[in-house]
Amino acid sequence: MAGYISTIISFLVISFFMNYATRMSNKIIDPNGQGEITLKLNRMYSIVGYVSIVFFLTLEIIFSFSAEFNWGFFSISSILIILGIILILGGKFYRIILSSEGITQYSFLNKYSFIKWDEITQISFNSLSQEVKVRSQFKGIKIHTHMVGFENFIEIIKTNVEKKLFKKSMNIFQ
Repeated sequence: MAGYISTIISFLVISFFMNYATRMSNKIIDPNGQGEITLKLNRMYSIVGYVSIVFFLTLEIIFSFSAEFNWGFFSISSILIILGIILILGGKFYRIILSSEGITQYSFLNKYSFIKWDEITQISFNSLSQEVKVRSQFKGIKIHTHMVGFENFIEIIKTNVEKKLFKKSMNIFQ
């Protein structure tokens, strides 16, 4: 019975997260004073990161006082804490800026990559990772479908890039 309840709760939490992420990605972002549109990761990613860190750090502290030390548990929970930190950093720094010149991506380490509109050689969509990859000859930028304002990206890319650069499987741009 407990297995069914945890499965139902997991399903509801994941459904809520996916629904919220989809609604936020459909949100239209207004340009700033310079005419740029900034897409950011959904706030839910940072929240999941904080919850992950607090939860697994608490478990590590509690289990460190037990008589039996389990390296496997501590290894896995430490990895999940690191992933939580990455989610928080992504929520804070990861962003895509769409301007009249091109696309700028800031990574979760706050490093940036820029591709001009006329340098784009290919655009593809990976349905498994839910990411659009924009490529130039030497660089690549990934835009996740859960980015707040993803609909802005779709409209801007359709007006600034030739249709022949879209792969045939890209029904996301229809």
